[in-house]
Amino acid sequence: MNIKTIAKLPKQELPAEWQWSKLGDVADIVAGNPAPQGEQFFENGTYPFVRVQDMGRLGTQVRMTDTHDRVNETAIPKLKLFPAGSVLFTKSGASTLLNQRAILARDMYVVSHIAAAIPSDTILSEWLYYWLKVIDFNQLAHATTLPSLPLSQAKEIPVPIAPKEVQANVIAEIEIQFSRLDEAVTSLKRAKANLKRYKAAFLKAAVEGKLTEEWRKQHPDVEPATELLKRILIERRQKWEEAELAKMRAKGKEPKDDKWKARYKEPIITDTEHLQELPSEWMWVSLLTVAVKIQTGPFGSLLHKEEYVKRGVPLVNPTHISGQRILADWDLTVLPNKANSLSKYRMEMGDIVMGRRGEMGRCASVSEKQDGWLCGTGSLFIRLIPHMNSLFYSHFLSSKVIRDYLGENSIGTTMSNLNQNILRSLPIPLCSEAEQDRIMQDVNYKISIIDKLETYTSSNLQEIEILRQSILNKAFSGNLKSKYEKLITGLKTK
Repeated sequence: MNIKTIAKLPKQELPAEWQWSKLGDVADIVAGNPAPQGEQFFENGTYPFVRVQDMGRLGTQVRMTDTHDRVNETAIPKLKLFPAGSVLFTKSGASTLLNQRAILARDMYVVSHIAAAIPSDTILSEWLYYWLKVIDFNQLAHATTLPSLPLSQAKEIPVPIAPKEVQANVIAEIEIQFSRLDEAVTSLKRAKANLKRYKAAFLKAAVEGKLTEEWRKQHPDVEPATELLKRILIERRQKWEEAELAKMRAKGKEPKDDKWKARYKEPIITDTEHLQELPSEWMWVSLLTVAVKIQTGPFGSLLHKEEYVKRGVPLVNPTHISGQRILADWDLTVLPNKANSLSKYRMEMGDIVMGRRGEMGRCASVSEKQDGWLCGTGSLFIRLIPHMNSLFYSHFLSSKVIRDYLGENSIGTTMSNLNQNILRSLPIPLCSEAEQDRIMQDVNYKISIIDKLETYTSSNLQEIEILRQSILNKAFSGNLKSKYEKLITGLKTK
């Protein structure tokens, strides 16, 4: 950073009785202390020691009243004490770019990654704090692996100075407006949390059959799960026999009798005693009963670093699955010829891809757009028989009851893992095709509304952050008016 960069900082025209100064002329700029090394300096500590993490925890709170770590009498002889009213800002490390600021509410010790502006008699701490919230350190910090802001350059930051009585009035108006904004944020976050809870409750009712309770009363002739299961088991055995015959004939063998059919294994019937009760028209079955294929992703040895390219065929790993959606990483794909050699792991539209490492129950249904994408190393996919609505079962497989079941039955030490044996016996509810489709009609409709409301809420939260900066810019040009009150109230009550 140089003088030219400093010149680009906010420096608008000021009211007549105001004037421009430099940060170093109106405050002492002091670096924090090297952190004491060793538990002996923190054991039974009583003196607050500010770290960068404490700055991050403040959120929109202006004053730092306490810290996570405290130093003891052994440490303080070697440390500088920073007085109450000091304005803190991060000066080194990645947090420098986060524009974190704080006012010390009491005397504290501060770590070296943080610097303090200790105001002179000409400027109020709050005035300096809010002004530094206007300054974007992304423009000032050295662009290195670890960004830093030399204090010699920080001292050059321009600061508008108004008479102290004016400063107090402006600060009071800022805090009134920000208080209203904070109320609006609280209201919007509460609405967002309520939407999340409603969505979870709605999906729970969907996969438990409660959502379509009235629908079933109106459609008493719909095929019960017991009849559907009979058809599924007959079709399952027929397909197995066809496949076995094809294998034998490919080897030039023709069966002389039906003894070979005894090799067929019926799917495991899930023990339902410990499971929640389902509607009488539904029943529990094992996933193996209704799955054509359960395929774990390829081991890492099948994929070499040099085979990854940009804009090729995407691989779907757990990090690409979120909120029943698949988000591709187009910078980490494989060439089409490599994808062809991994055809065993190629997913089709309607498959359910699931993360098998870490967070249990993260899954999504493969759409037409994702048809032909590859199952990644940390995932697996499930291909259901045609009678199953993959969107419905994707929601069920991500429900709390399944997350809990998978969490209890997964293997691994530091990270949970799923394998095919766990999934084959996984209990899932079976209901008629008509009811599955009806449930998804309701789910898709409700989720589309919830998604719109969540987007609207997030947009208003972003709008509030923009409005904060607008309020500060107006405040330091002497133009802050109470006209924001109506706008803020509108945001809070939308």
